[in-house]
Parts: sequence; C-alpha cells; structure tokens
Amino acid sequence: MTRMLIAVLLASAALAQPAFEVASVKPADRNARILDLREEPGGRLTIKNISLLRIVQWAYGMHWYWIAGGPSWIDSDRFDILAKAEGDPSHEQMMNMLATLLEDRFKLKLHRETKEGAVFHLVVAKSGAKLTPSKDKNADSRVLGRFNALTHRLMGENATMDQLRRRLEDELHQPVIDQTGLEGNFDFSFEYSIDDSKPESGPSLVTAIQELGLRLESAGGPVETLVIDHAEKPGEN
Repeated sequence: MTRMLIAVLLASAALAQPAFEVASVKPADRNARILDLREEPGGRLTIKNISLLRIVQWAYGMHWYWIAGGPSWIDSDRFDILAKAEGDPSHEQMMNMLATLLEDRFKLKLHRETKEGAVFHLVVAKSGAKLTPSKDKNADSRVLGRFNALTHRLMGENATMDQLRRRLEDELHQPVIDQTGLEGNFDFSFEYSIDDSKPESGPSLVTAIQELGLRLESAGGPVETLVIDHAEKPGEN
C-alpha cells in the first residue's frame, strides 16, 4: 500500500506544471512610461508595463500577428509581473513557468491552429553564399538593427542562420523557413529601404539580402497560430 501511494505521488509530481516559487501580478501604473521585459540569472523574471498580448507572445514564442482572439483589452491594458524560480532554470523552463502563471492568474485558455498561409523560404542563391565566418567565436551571438528615416541596416555578429531567420520574420511579418543548410556563425551587414514604394531610397529587404548570396522565395505553407479562447484581468496579488 505504501509503495503504491509513493508511486502515485511521484506520478502526480511528474505531471505537475512548472511554477515559480513566488510571483506578483498587478495592473501597471497608468502613468508609467518605461517598459521592461527581461529574465535574469537565478530564475528572476521582470515584466513592467507590458500588455498581455506581448507577454503571451514572449511566453509562447509567437509573433503578435499569429495570435488571434481574446478580449479587446489584451493589447491595451498593461501589467507588472515580478517572479522568482528555484535554482537557475533555462529560458525554455522560464517560459513554461510564465505560461503556467498566465493560466493561473489571467485564467488564460488558448489553443493552437495550423492554417495554410504565405511563407518565405530562405535559400542560398545559385552564385553561392557570401557570408563571412565569424572571427570572434566568443562574441555575443546576435542580429542588430540600425535605422534612419529612409533605411534599415541589419548586422549579424557571430550570428546563426536561425537568428537571421527570426529577425527576417520580425521585419517581414511572415513566417520564414530556413532552407540554406548553412551551419556555424557569421558576420554580415546589409541595408534596405523601409518603403518599397520609394526605390530611390534603396532596395527592398527581399532584394537587399541577395548581397549575402541568399534569396527569399515566396511560397505557401502551414502556419501555426495561437488562438486565445478566454482571459480575465487579474486582481492585485
């Protein structure tokens, strides 16, 4: 009997949702101007003056334009969340705990749907890739943006193709599927116009990326979306 009880308890623990040790969730100060959304070593999470839509986007790794449904206030009302997890969890574990917190405090219910939609395939051009392997393997791995009135510049520093792919999704507002087969880390930089209707300001993003020996090809494909079925405003706690 004792062995059976222990087995049941262990099974229940395995099925338990990951959760923060402590967490505070409350409406943000209406006069707040600073936005803050970050995770820090030691399992600390700070969210200040951020909408539920943006928090869901972060927790589930989805862009806002792939999220549908929910009450009208999810993109207007803003919230503060301070949370602490035990130990030093990974980013994936922190996001799982944030998702659990949203389900608990916001009564969030959602589901995923796969629909046919427009996507881009990122491929190597026939002339071959023109990417410079990163010289500093210990440098931060990232893709940065620099903007002015007419153009954007994307700069990769010790960056992977997946990091470039995700940044292209941010810029294009469409799914990008990496079909380059390129591995490793690269340094690169290219500039493109922020207004395709004004060719005098520079090439479009789709054209400019060819400087790297890459191409963006339009295609149809499955697009995963997140549908919010229910959400409630939390009380201060």
